[in-house]
Amino acid sequence: MRPRQKAGAQGPPVPSRRAELLDRVAEHLLQHGIARFSLRSAAHLVGASARMLVHHFGSKERLLSEALALVRVRQVEHLAPHRAMPIASFDRVFRESWAMLAATEFRRYFLLNNEVIALALREPRRYEAFLKTTTEEWRSGLAGALLAQGFSPDDSRAASTMYLAAIRGLLLDLAVTRDRERVDQALEMVAEKLKSDLESHASDRGEPRVDPTSTGDRASGTDGPPRAKRT
Repeated sequence: MRPRQKAGAQGPPVPSRRAELLDRVAEHLLQHGIARFSLRSAAHLVGASARMLVHHFGSKERLLSEALALVRVRQVEHLAPHRAMPIASFDRVFRESWAMLAATEFRRYFLLNNEVIALALREPRRYEAFLKTTTEEWRSGLAGALLAQGFSPDDSRAASTMYLAAIRGLLLDLAVTRDRERVDQALEMVAEKLKSDLESHASDRGEPRVDPTSTGDRASGTDGPPRAKRT
């Protein structure tokens, strides 16, 4: 029997049973993926019954949709502290972003996202909303940052597409091969290309070239991840 809360006392908010179940299902998807997802398997792992899940969510499809949306929210929250930091040197931010995205703790988000992409390509009408956002929500932010660095709208659109594709491809390579040293070296080549492009645009606008030995400090005061050694 729960003790009664004193009148006027304000305790921490108690999550609803529905929210608690949704949180557990989202964690289940991150841990085990979507391929074998079913109401029965989800119910067993979250400590509920399939009937209870149907009661709260109506159907497997709705539960899955809401759980994937929650995973996206978690992913954004995971990235938020990094995105909130001011840009001092864009190629350095690119390297730091890679270090975060390639980290072990972020891999499960990447794997689930790619699993959903594969399903969406097979059933584009069913996953239409997902297909419209999964690339643009990443590319548009990169394009905006490139615009601020002096790229034209057309160039920022094309360059953001190229660099996003590079990161996605390298993340997939890393997930498959686990060869971090080789993939880091490839990322370093992409980052150097980005730095060269940025300096070229700065030169075209008559701005002084950035000293390659000084990239400036970010608000965190950290030096960022070390660059991969060239072989």
